[in-house]
Amino acid sequence: MFSCAYYNTLFNAKKNYEAGVKAILKNPNSKTLPPQARKYFQTTIDKCWKLIDIYSDKSKYADDALLYIARSEYYLDKLVAAKDHLEKFLQKYPNSELVPEAHLWLGKVLLKDEKYEAAQEHLLY
Repeated sequence: MFSCAYYNTLFNAKKNYEAGVKAILKNPNSKTLPPQARKYFQTTIDKCWKLIDIYSDKSKYADDALLYIARSEYYLDKLVAAKDHLEKFLQKYPNSELVPEAHLWLGKVLLKDEKYEAAQEHLLY
């Protein structure tokens, strides 16, 4: 029963994240994040923290959840939080199959923050 609820929480977080990205793609030239996308990304963050809080950061999908949090924070322009969570991801889950994606997103965060040399290190990982 718990594993089903656990997976369902991550599934819904992923669904919200994808809906947020789709909302952005509807208006690719917009300078601001559409309100609906903002709502989807915040819901993603909330669901992923719930998953980590209830099932621990050592659970099967905790690395996925933390990466969804950081990616959502990137879109919400919460660059400090996204950077912190991506660095935490790389420290906590060095053997995750998602490490290359975490480096990519950390590179994107650093580029957006105009830290080009640091970004290059992660983008060339």
